[in-house]
Amino acid sequence: MGLSVVQTIDILVNVMIIFFLMKTIIDPREFYFNSVLRPVDVLTEPVLSKLRKKIRPTRFGFDYTPILAILGLLILRVVSYWGLTDLGYAGAITQSVQILIVFLLRFFAFGVFVLLMIPSYMRNPLSSFLRQVVKPFEKPFSGKAGGSKSSTLIGALVLALFIGTILFTGMRSVQAESSLSYLVTWQSWLVSLLQLLIAVIGVYKFIIVLLIVAVIFSWVGAEIRNPVINLVFVLTEPLLMPIRRFMPPAGGLDLSPWIACIFVGVAGRLLTGLLIQLLRVVA
Repeated sequence: MGLSVVQTIDILVNVMIIFFLMKTIIDPREFYFNSVLRPVDVLTEPVLSKLRKKIRPTRFGFDYTPILAILGLLILRVVSYWGLTDLGYAGAITQSVQILIVFLLRFFAFGVFVLLMIPSYMRNPLSSFLRQVVKPFEKPFSGKAGGSKSSTLIGALVLALFIGTILFTGMRSVQAESSLSYLVTWQSWLVSLLQLLIAVIGVYKFIIVLLIVAVIFSWVGAEIRNPVINLVFVLTEPLLMPIRRFMPPAGGLDLSPWIACIFVGVAGRLLTGLLIQLLRVVA
């Protein structure tokens, strides 16, 4: 029972962290004029408005109340692990940080996928938000001669994975009997890298969900001018177009989404299985 409650809290905390990050990065005016962002505003403003009554949010030139809200969510996660599991206080902190690292890296990987699919000229709140998130990691690669958009984004993902491995291994060393001996063992770093790679590859499940949602939208004749629906089609069409070249729709039946789901699912499961086997050998 306690574990299921903790998992539910984890999901809610992760979602709200992203929402508060959006409130930190996106221009506040966007939340008033863009219907896609209004649910985010509805869920976050009750908390932020209370914080603004107690502190001066513009003391440093910007509204930092979303950052305080994120810190509060992280504390909530630590308390839930400490009170609802057998972990001690230190174990609750390290476990919470590790889960945060995995979630942020998986979100970063999903952001890279979105930016790879979206044309550079397209502007919407989600792509603008993700560009701001990925931008600091792109800088070491953006100035390279002949560097393409895809190579820059993949480089940013590799850099994020490298930083995540360092942080993840550091947190795991806290739980080890000897932190120093744990850090100087190459197996420790490889185990962390493999675990994070498995988390990154897990993004394939979100891609399958997007493909299924696109199929449902096409069946019901959803309005393409809706920004959310349009974004779903923009993200999935680059995956479907190569399949349609070899297997065009016939008689009004388009099998490309299902073929794409099978391909993405099989590829994701194979890569995950290989990494899990390698992880067992190393560990």
